[in-house]
Amino acid sequence: MSKSYGNTIEISESEDSLKAKVMSMYTDPPRIKKDDPGHPEPCEKNPPGCSVFALHKLYGDAPFVANRKQECQAGQIGCVACKKDLLAEIQVPCADFRRRREGYARDGALVPDLLAAGAKKARAMAC
Repeated sequence: MSKSYGNTIEISESEDSLKAKVMSMYTDPPRIKKDDPGHPEPCEKNPPGCSVFALHKLYGDAPFVANRKQECQAGQIGCVACKKDLLAEIQVPCADFRRRREGYARDGALVPDLLAAGAKKARAMAC
């Protein structure tokens, strides 16, 4: 994903925008049909070219990632199902961040108050 290509996923991404981006992500090139096996040669990092798997490694736990790699390479799970799982994993931290951000946006005095308190604390430590 690249900011210059306009396909980054932002932490404050709306639910609809996040879904559109994840569901249009590039996956393992040899996988054309749902039950086609994934990239045949072993790759320690991810199936070559599959950004979905790379993000699973960031958001999923180790046993899930190891299992997902085997499922993908054996053709036991389709890319659409894999993307839906990724979307579910990413939704949690993004929803939490959106909720907190909306709270800060509703209370206009909260951010300046937090910054002033932080500045006061920093000044005390600096002296």
